[in-house]
Amino acid sequence: MLLPKMARFAGGIRGRATQAATLRRHGLPFIRTFASTPGKEEKKVPPETPEQVTLKLKEQKDYWNNQERSTVKTILSQWGGLLFFGFWCLVVWIGKKWSEWEMHQIERELEEPRKRRRRQTSEE
Repeated sequence: MLLPKMARFAGGIRGRATQAATLRRHGLPFIRTFASTPGKEEKKVPPETPEQVTLKLKEQKDYWNNQERSTVKTILSQWGGLLFFGFWCLVVWIGKKWSEWEMHQIERELEEPRKRRRRQTSEE
């Protein structure tokens, strides 16, 4: 339901009484959209004690039961982050070993005398 132009308000411009009167004039109920202070009809709920909080936490049912889940899902949920990190560490380690091997090959080639290197490249 679209409100008349006068009933639409930004909140801070008019007072509550003016807003309520405008809405009543157009036959609309006044609905508060902000936090209200507790009045006579509202009762304050006493704060919970730590014992009540722990009882509520114990009563809450788990979203899943570890015995019902498959072994793969259990391992991935508990160790997934470590497996992810370990996988990328393995990728980096393989890259490091590969580059070390290539550098070793280049060093072996450069250690040979220049004449022998020229002959090998001309033969290939």
